[in-house]
Order: sequence, then C-alpha cells, then structure tokens
Amino acid sequence: GIYRVRGRPRSDFRIRVGGLVPSVSWQELKDHMKQCGEVLHTDVDGRGYGSVEYASRQGTESALNTLNNSVLRMQQGRACVVQVVLQAIVDEQMRKQQHAAPHPMQQQQQQQ
Repeated sequence: GIYRVRGRPRSDFRIRVGGLVPSVSWQELKDHMKQCGEVLHTDVDGRGYGSVEYASRQGTESALNTLNNSVLRMQQGRACVVQVVLQAIVDEQMRKQQHAAPHPMQQQQQQQ
C-alpha cells in the first residue's frame, strides 16, 4: 500500500532496476519508468542499480511485463538496457544467500 515518510508518499509497490550506467540520474530513471504508471519515488545507487516505487500494483506489474530489457535513453545521448525485477524477489534471494552461507564463527566451530 501507500504510506508517508517525512510527508512524502511512499509505496510497497517496489521494483529493483539493474543494468544502469553509473551516470544515470534518478530523474532519468523516473522518466523512463513512468510510462507504466504513476511513480512515487526513484533512487539510483551509482553502481548500476536503482529502485522505483509505483502508486499502484498495476504500475508495478506493467513495468515487470514491459520494461524488462528496455532501453533507457539519457540526456547525454547515452543509453543502457535495464533489467526489472520485483523488489520482494530480490529481498528473498538475499535472505536465501544469508541463510545458505554459514556465519564465519559457525565455520570455525565446524572445523574444530
């Protein structure tokens, strides 16, 4: 659903975007992603990833279905092909990786 953080609307309808060039701005990402619905928030990390929050589930589903492997064109004339995945899937993969890799202390105990 939609909620407020510091007076600004935020959403649980979140996707993760990969394949970004480091110079892409959050505004350029937002402009690209808004073709699928109202975008409440975008963020880029400068390392090739970003996140997008839509106002509705329909916007999220539309982005997943239509913008994966799409070309994002930037103001400087550069372009990149973006990969779109549901943020919940990324979170689940991170949890699995954390549970699959034994903690360093557990590794030491197993070796003794």
